[in-house]
Amino acid sequence: MGILDQITGKAIAQQVTEYSEIYGEILIGLHRDVEHLRDDVDRAQQALARAEQKVERLDQQATRLDRQHDALRSEVQQAIAQFQGLVGCLEGAEAELVSLRTAVARLDPTPAGHPEDGEPGSSGLSVGALWRELEVQRRRVRTLVFLCLLSLLSSVVLGVITWTKG
Repeated sequence: MGILDQITGKAIAQQVTEYSEIYGEILIGLHRDVEHLRDDVDRAQQALARAEQKVERLDQQATRLDRQHDALRSEVQQAIAQFQGLVGCLEGAEAELVSLRTAVARLDPTPAGHPEDGEPGSSGLSVGALWRELEVQRRRVRTLVFLCLLSLLSSVVLGVITWTKG
C-alpha cells in the first residue's frame, strides 16, 4: 500500500469493502438468529395458547365434577335418610312382631273351653296357625330389611360409578 493507494483512496476503499463484508456477514447472521428467535417465540405462543385451552377444559371438568360430587353427596344423603326412615318403620314392625309373639306365647294352648291347636278359636285361627303366620311375617320383615339394604348399596354404587365416569 503505497502512497499512490492512499492518494487515490484505494486502500480506504479496500478497508471499507473488507469491513462491509465482515459486518454484512455479522448482520446476516444476526438477522438469521432473530428470525430463529421469532420462530421460537411463535411456537412458544402457540404452545401457551394450547396450554391455556387445556387449563380451561380442565377447569370446566373440575367444575362439572364438583357439581356431580355435590349431586352424589345429596343423593347419598337422601338415600341414607330414606334408609333411616325404612329402618324406623322396620324396627316398629319388628317391635309389633315381638309384641304379637309375646301375646301368642301367653296364650294357653289348650285352656278349658278353648279349641285345640288344629281347631279354630274365636278369631278364626288356631294357636298353631297364629304361630305360623307370625313366622311368615317375621321372614317378610327380614326380607324387607335385606332388600332395603341392597337397594341402598346399589344406589350408592351407581352414584359412585356415575360420578367417577362423569
